[in-house]
Amino acid sequence: MAKKKEAIVSPFVPEEEQPYPIPENWCWTYIGNCYEVTSSKRVHKEDWKDSGVPFYRTRELVKLSENGYVDNELFIANELYEKLVADYGKPKIGDILISGVGTIGVPLIVKENAPFYFKDGNIIWFQCKGICLPEYIFYLYKSKKLYQ
Repeated sequence: MAKKKEAIVSPFVPEEEQPYPIPENWCWTYIGNCYEVTSSKRVHKEDWKDSGVPFYRTRELVKLSENGYVDNELFIANELYEKLVADYGKPKIGDILISGVGTIGVPLIVKENAPFYFKDGNIIWFQCKGICLPEYIFYLYKSKKLYQ
């Protein structure tokens, strides 16, 4: 029995949907072609600790993005972190985290494998598919062009 062919969806944005012209050697595409857009698993406030694995909310993400470091005050237990990672994964080098509340649209590129977890709904997780340079998305979010 022959396999049913899946519909091929173009990775390119149709010309009529392109908001403005770009250089000839560039192309418009959808973010979902380059990244799986998701978030973390919910961690309840009662699971927050004074030590353990760093837990980031928007304010910590903004400080990390702007300063490259943060004096973290919130943590989760190592056991909870290991369970969350085993069940739902964790951000990897090249993934991007974007603030989704408060100071909206602040990007952070994951640059190391140091353990941390983050607040669901407050931070959007772009899981890199290896097609687009994370720095491109980082600077896109830093530019005013994205918000026009």
